[in-house]
Amino acid sequence: MSKLYSLEEIIKHNSSRQIHHAYTFSYLVEGGKSLPNLKAIWGNYIFENGLIHFPSLRGSAKSLLMMQICLAVASNQSKFLGEIIEMNGKTLFIDFEMPDFFLKRRAYKLYKGSPFNLRPYVDDFLVFSTRQSFEVSFDTIIKLIVQEKPILIVIDNLRTAIKGSNTNSAVDMTNFFAILGGIREIYQVAIVVIDHLRKGTKNLKSDSDLQSGSGVKTDLSDGDFQIRHSSQAKDLRLIKRLKSRMFEESDKSKLVRLNPETLWFELVDNDVNEAEHVGLLAITDKDELIDIAREMKSNGKSYQEIAITLHKSKSTIHRWIGNEESG
Repeated sequence: MSKLYSLEEIIKHNSSRQIHHAYTFSYLVEGGKSLPNLKAIWGNYIFENGLIHFPSLRGSAKSLLMMQICLAVASNQSKFLGEIIEMNGKTLFIDFEMPDFFLKRRAYKLYKGSPFNLRPYVDDFLVFSTRQSFEVSFDTIIKLIVQEKPILIVIDNLRTAIKGSNTNSAVDMTNFFAILGGIREIYQVAIVVIDHLRKGTKNLKSDSDLQSGSGVKTDLSDGDFQIRHSSQAKDLRLIKRLKSRMFEESDKSKLVRLNPETLWFELVDNDVNEAEHVGLLAITDKDELIDIAREMKSNGKSYQEIAITLHKSKSTIHRWIGNEESG
């Protein structure tokens, strides 16, 4: 059995690794040759032993998405929402916010509406619910990790997990993410931290700088991604990968639909133009809107689809670009 490390031992472990060493480039090359390729837990969004930051707006169903990813990984799926899964195993969802009765209702609905068979794997997705802070719950969390050996841990969410700390403080965030980094290194587990975007970012295009509080959260993570509402329909969401230490950054936005009956997300398109789904409410210049309408029409969108996206009437869109098409 793996050793049960205390919080103090994790902190000491991190401190001992802060001694700076100089390496020759040849030494690094030789060491790198023996390292296997990173395995995808959920595409390039979440990968083995990665520390991932997942900031999104309230109400975007970020917790629901992560529960579904955990279920897909735990139930031996090879792909979910268009992303490959190369590692399967137990997953641990640590909830610091939702009451138990809410978790039970959500679990039952996800089980009933699942697009794949969960029955053989229901005990491989673990949920630990507490109203205590991460620090107070630390010993229990480590015991769970050692006992169950999950390959993926989700912390929901940062603000409620670190009661008494300041998410705007670079010092507090550095300390907390260093502890998470120590856990993932010692126990060889990927960790996703659910967080919030800043207020007032609803109509801005996705960027790591939209996150709430200290930017060191992205700096200390191996990558981050977001889920956003689409302006085209209330059940549509955009998922976009942003900064990453391990992979090239991507401009692609994945479009998914939330089924209100099953609570499961369904893939609509693996690559859409984000500008057609967010940011348009803030544009008031008519010429700019007409240019967007022209581009959407050239991409095969109907007048009705353009009208919904730009929050204009169909007749207005036809008046703007209809004459050009007939001419």
